[in-house]
Amino acid sequence: MISKATLRQRTAGFTLIEMIVVIVILSVLASIAAPGWLAFANRQRAIAARDQVLQELRFTQAQAKRTREDQTLVLDPTADPPTITSPGSSAQPLGDGRTGLIQLQSSVTEIHFDKDGNLVDEEGNPPADNLFPIKIVVTAPPTTGAKRCVVVETLLGATRTAGDSECN
Repeated sequence: MISKATLRQRTAGFTLIEMIVVIVILSVLASIAAPGWLAFANRQRAIAARDQVLQELRFTQAQAKRTREDQTLVLDPTADPPTITSPGSSAQPLGDGRTGLIQLQSSVTEIHFDKDGNLVDEEGNPPADNLFPIKIVVTAPPTTGAKRCVVVETLLGATRTAGDSECN
């Protein structure tokens, strides 16, 4: 005769079919959530890099006003990851420093500020009107991802941020 305790031991736990069903359900849920999570992560990566560019741009302008000397911000879109160099510092990678995650595009590689914080060209003269607006575009992942940009609109260095279609 089989006791009740023995029956409970035999029926305790999960069957192989139950485990397979749970694994299939979890796999379906993960495949639905993964693309959304990757898109979110790429947007956040682009926003962080754009904010880094904006911060360094404003720092360079403020440094020019504070020291009463011309200052230059250098962008290197060819590096992997792209780098940005502000006055008195070495080249800093955009984003978290991992390669292949961020692309930087800009019509200029150097942005010069005079002692008053105004934009100037390499010789210290006001830049040509056709230079504006200057768009510094960050894309994560490169070429196909979320676009975020910093737009320098005037000789006085007025900046704004934008996203996606405004960055084209």
